[in-house]
Amino acid sequence: MTAISYENLSDALDDLSIRFIINVPKEEQGSVERIFFQIEEAHWFYEDFIVENNPHLPSMNLKNFASCMLQHCPLLSQWSMNPSEVYQSFLSYKFKVPVCGAIILSQDMKKVLLVKGWSSSSSWSFPQGKINIKEAEFDCAKREVMEEIGFDISPFSNENLWIERNLMEHRVRLYYAIGIPESTEFKTKTRKEISEIKWHYIADLVKSKPRNSDNKQQNSGGQKNPKFFLIRPFVQPIINWVNDYLNEIHQAISTNTSNNYIQSDQNTIKTKSLLNIIQGSQINSNIGQAPIQNAEAAETTDKKNSDSSSNYSYFFNQLSLSMPTFNFNLSKIMDEFSKYE
Repeated sequence: MTAISYENLSDALDDLSIRFIINVPKEEQGSVERIFFQIEEAHWFYEDFIVENNPHLPSMNLKNFASCMLQHCPLLSQWSMNPSEVYQSFLSYKFKVPVCGAIILSQDMKKVLLVKGWSSSSSWSFPQGKINIKEAEFDCAKREVMEEIGFDISPFSNENLWIERNLMEHRVRLYYAIGIPESTEFKTKTRKEISEIKWHYIADLVKSKPRNSDNKQQNSGGQKNPKFFLIRPFVQPIINWVNDYLNEIHQAISTNTSNNYIQSDQNTIKTKSLLNIIQGSQINSNIGQAPIQNAEAAETTDKKNSDSSSNYSYFFNQLSLSMPTFNFNLSKIMDEFSKYE
């Protein structure tokens, strides 16, 4: 974006009012919640582009910025007398807006992808964000994941595979995205929102302690545990879901696939990717223990099989017939995994 210079704060607020406020539909101009979401976007723009290119202008938190906008813009004058009260009302409303995102699982189902906020005190969380007006939950999840990590979960996810929790009147729905290669390059499309994108062993999340626990607790790698309290309500349900999922697939394979087929394909990266069927198709009953003990867990060397592509296509078609809930777009999955041939 081309840098724009402003002589003073008033000029900058004039520009922001034109960009973010005056085009709000008249029927929504009386909604403090709708207006404040626009003020919030104006604040991000102000901090990311205006202050950065106009160092003589002050950096402000959202509360102070909102107060300036309410007092400066004529369209917002009805709230200018009590900016603090209006701001608190917005925060209360904002906290209750449903959030959607994704639980992104690695090929071996041992790791989950998390994002960390911009500030040094930020905690790890799933890629997620607030739903827009009239937006479907799954569409919101796909949009937010794309914005935060630059990745399309569509070929790996499904609108029927989700977990939902109500945390202090805050509804959070996360969709499972299964079998994403750890070699995938993730890059946020946000500015000053995401500082790090990283795979984490599920076992290490199980071992993490709540916020009021000893800060000196260490994870399996010997490092001090980062903050995981935002995801703690989801960790055990994820473990249970993964175990159920793998056991369901194991049963489907036992029913529809010969032992010879399992043996011939057990070393391919594709089978390992979504099914974790390695060395006799053993599924452990507690994913929090084995096989995801820690970051030093041994990796299985994968070998290419000359006819693995055709076998794998047959396998997933058989699997989809035996599991009605397994209704992913198989052609998209096959296209994605053909990269490993």
